[in-house]
Amino acid sequence: MTQRLILAGGGGFARELYFWSAACIEAGTLPPLAGYLDDGGDVLAKLGYEIPWLGSIADFVPTTEDAILLAIGSPAAKRAVHGKLAVRGGAFPRMIHPLTRVVRTAKVAEGVIFCPGSAAGPDTRLDRFVTINTDSGLGHDAGVGEFSTLSSRVDLTGHVQIGPDVTIGSGATFMPKVKVGAGATIGAASVVYRSVPAGATVYAAPAKRLKSR
Repeated sequence: MTQRLILAGGGGFARELYFWSAACIEAGTLPPLAGYLDDGGDVLAKLGYEIPWLGSIADFVPTTEDAILLAIGSPAAKRAVHGKLAVRGGAFPRMIHPLTRVVRTAKVAEGVIFCPGSAAGPDTRLDRFVTINTDSGLGHDAGVGEFSTLSSRVDLTGHVQIGPDVTIGSGATFMPKVKVGAGATIGAASVVYRSVPAGATVYAAPAKRLKSR
C-alpha cells in the first residue's frame, strides 16, 4: 500500500474528508493523512485546521508513496485536477467509509468516494471518481458515470442510469429506470420521473426542465 494520503482541494468537501477519512485510516483501508493541496495557499490553516499544506495542485509532483483523494465536489473541477495529477503519475485510491453498505456485487472503480451512511445495492456500477455523499444510495442495477457527484440524501432507485459529469443536489429522488445524460444538473429535492437529456438543468418535484446548454 502507498504510504501517505493527500487531499487534493481545500474547500468544504476537503474539510469533510479530513474527518471522514480518519475512520478509514483507523480501519487500515487508507494510509495516514500527510496533508493537502490547494492552489489558494494554506486556506485550512486560516480555519484552524492542523493539516500541512503541501503546495499547489498546479506544482505538485506525486511520488510512488502518494495516494490522492480528489476532495472536490464539482465534476468539472474534479476532472481537471485529475488530469493535472494523473499525467504526473498520481495514484487515486477508493474511499469506502466503514459506515457505508456496499454489497460485494457492486462494481466500484478507481477514486470513488463513499461518505458515511451511503450505500450501493446489488449489481450497481460506479465509474471512476464518482462521489457518493452522506446518506445517499443506489438501488439494484443502478449506475453512475465517471466524475459525477451525488450530494447528501440522494436516492437512485432500481436501474437508474446517471451519465458522466452529472451534478445531483441534496435530497433528489429518481424513479426506477430513469436515465440522466452527461453533464446534466439535478436541483436539490427534485423528484425525477422522466429521463433527462445531456446538459440539461432540472429542478422541482416533479423536476421541470429549466434550460439546456
